[in-house]
Order: sequence, then structure tokens, then C-alpha cells
Amino acid sequence: NIAAVRCCEMNFRAHQVEGSVSVDDCGEALKAGADVVLCNPPFHQGFDVESDLCRRFLLAAHRLLRAKGAALFVVNAFIPIEKKAHDLFSKVETMANNGSFKLVSVYK
Repeated sequence: NIAAVRCCEMNFRAHQVEGSVSVDDCGEALKAGADVVLCNPPFHQGFDVESDLCRRFLLAAHRLLRAKGAALFVVNAFIPIEKKAHDLFSKVETMANNGSFKLVSVYK
């Protein structure tokens, strides 16, 4: 979603965040070595929730993060990302949940 990408770029500038915003296929073209990964992945294809896509984003975050790095995911509240993340990450935490969306952090 190009509008989401542009908003992220604007937020980085407004809050003086040193980072890069990427339009990519689950981070495939990105190089490993990140301390933090921020992700609002599109888990929907039409009206179906794509479970394998969730796993792909988690695997990408795991590959991209340095040791002791963290990834934060904004997802629909009903997406079971926590269950899928436990086998990849040392700590998984739901930081916020408003019933529609949740913020989940995972730590390498």
C-alpha cells in the first residue's frame, strides 16, 4: 500500500527516526543486520486471511534482525501471530490490543 509507505516515511522524518522504508516482497531484497523491524503486513488476500503470509513475515523478521533485535507487528486482532512467532523468537508480547488491531513485539 503506497499510502502506508508514504505515511511511514513522513513519520520517520517528523520523529527523526533513522531508518529506511521499503516496498518489498516480505523483505526478500533487504539485507540482514537490523536492530528493529517495524511491520504492518498485509495478511489479507481478498477476504481470506493468508496464514502462510504471516509465517513469511515472521521468517523475514527473524532473518533480518541482529541478535537481541526486536520486531513490532501491527496486525488485525484476530491474526494469531503470537502462536506462530513462539518457535522463532525468544520473547513474544502483545503490547496493545483495541479489539480491532494489536501491536505484537517479538525479540530474537
